[in-house]
Amino acid sequence: MIIRPTPLASRHNEVHRFTGVVDRFGSRPTKVDSAQTVCLRYLRLADTGWPVEPDHWWFQLREVWTQAGIRVGDTVLFIAKVQQATKGFRDPHQHHLGNPRRQVIGFANTPRSVVVLRRRQGCRHQLDKLEQTLAQRDTHLREALQEKEQLSLH
Repeated sequence: MIIRPTPLASRHNEVHRFTGVVDRFGSRPTKVDSAQTVCLRYLRLADTGWPVEPDHWWFQLREVWTQAGIRVGDTVLFIAKVQQATKGFRDPHQHHLGNPRRQVIGFANTPRSVVVLRRRQGCRHQLDKLEQTLAQRDTHLREALQEKEQLSLH
């Protein structure tokens, strides 16, 4: 069964729990300086696990994100209101990049809360698992060779 993404527009003005994966950090120009941002991908309704459309969203990197201690690859749970938002480049000279300024239905600038559900497994953890798997294979191979020897003696 294929589950079609739920358009955020169908949840307009509602508050929901969502999950997503921290994809990357960035920045966007402001009138004075720049604002730090975070991109979440693979967005889903937390209660059902159903994907939502759009499947990613750029949030301003506010205190609620930094307090959660998010890192690239982390799976997070956040509570946010679905509402009208502005996306795209403000500068008309950047419209050729295919992302003109427009109104869309998305998330409020600041989620109400953010919690890290699962940390990205780092390289050390992956190496430890591989070493453990290799050690188990070596043990099984030794046991099989010993069993073969005993069978050949009989």
